[in-house]
Amino acid sequence: MYQLFKLFFTALLCCGFLFSQQAVAKDCYEQSPFLAESEDDYYNLEDTVALSAKEKATLATLLKGIQGKWKGTGQYTECRGPDRAPRTLSKTAAIEAKILSASKTKVNVHAKIHIKEKRIKRTEKLDIPNLTNVYALSFTKNGALIFSERYRRSNARNVKPKKPKASSNTVSIIDKIINIDATPAPKKQTKKLSSRLVEVIYEVRRDGPTLSIIRSHYTNGVYVAEEKWALRKN
Repeated sequence: MYQLFKLFFTALLCCGFLFSQQAVAKDCYEQSPFLAESEDDYYNLEDTVALSAKEKATLATLLKGIQGKWKGTGQYTECRGPDRAPRTLSKTAAIEAKILSASKTKVNVHAKIHIKEKRIKRTEKLDIPNLTNVYALSFTKNGALIFSERYRRSNARNVKPKKPKASSNTVSIIDKIINIDATPAPKKQTKKLSSRLVEVIYEVRRDGPTLSIIRSHYTNGVYVAEEKWALRKN
């Protein structure tokens, strides 16, 4: 399966289709490029990527170059409404991030995010990349790292999502969009809960003193939201 995704990536790169996501606008509810390629492989989460020695070296070089303190802005876009008439909502935020080495193939990102218009301050931690959930990984000609992270999340029934206070909000806006901050179902749940497949396609690019991190969010294979961080070395 990994070889299939690798060939798909290579084809897109050669034809110029594989995004700079900054230049290619996505439409609400459009398919993930990986779902369009192979629906069976898209929902098969048994095999994560296995990097070659060359890929590991390239990844280690890129991750080493983005370590340190960064500061900049974030643009958050989410899709709302029915398929026939979707609309987008946008928010901006001030971001301070610290990126630390976790291994040769992973860094930890610790970010402080302030959305002034909503008076929301929150913190966020993420791994780039988390290879235990990565199902495709490649590098563009301009040196960007692109990978697809996927996992399943249960759909809790008859449970109202928590509504955190703005002053103590540590839940991602994008997480709220795809409703992953719901209270867990009771332990005595007798019926099997359905689940949805959550995918996040990352693009990470270092260009001199600037760093771009883009996360495109998909639920069951359709585009629902995006985060774009534009940072400078602090």
